[in-house]
Amino acid sequence: GTAVFYGAGDSPARLWQGASPVEAPVVLLDQKQKRLVARGNGQDAPMAVHTVLTSAARPGKAAAGTAKAGVFQIVSRELTYSDEKHEAEFTGGVRVTSADGRMRGKQAAVYLQAARAGGTEAAMAGSHVSKAGHEAPSLFGGLMGGSVERMVVNGDIVLDQPGRRATGEHLVYTAGDGLFTLTGTPGAPPK
Repeated sequence: GTAVFYGAGDSPARLWQGASPVEAPVVLLDQKQKRLVARGNGQDAPMAVHTVLTSAARPGKAAAGTAKAGVFQIVSRELTYSDEKHEAEFTGGVRVTSADGRMRGKQAAVYLQAARAGGTEAAMAGSHVSKAGHEAPSLFGGLMGGSVERMVVNGDIVLDQPGRRATGEHLVYTAGDGLFTLTGTPGAPPK
């Protein structure tokens, strides 16, 4: 019920579900707990955990012709994903890059909407782990197959967007409205 995949040299182990790949030196899949753990050497190391998650187009934007899915590239030291909670926890320093800008913090939690039935079976068949060209079927379906609903980032946050920079201690991003809410502490308010 458990599989551990190791990268070789500078080539990480890779797992992907649809448009959501995970690359890391070590990827552990636990079928019984429906959990994925990926471990790396830190966010600035060449062998860090690299993850890409997507969010669906914002509903109110479709009529204006500006609807687009969001893509989040997340780099961290460790990723723990629970399929039961649809939650990905990134620790050991986190860097998030998207079309909205770049953000750094100490840790992040990303909450995914449950993958929809219908398109999910075909997507589940596309879940693979690869090391040096070898592929294996998914140990459990739907892994990280849902859309980003909300992201919570904590600790020493720096958010850079075109023309502005913000700092704080706690940030909540909601994909439905594209809103960032940044807070601080009484001793270190957000700027």
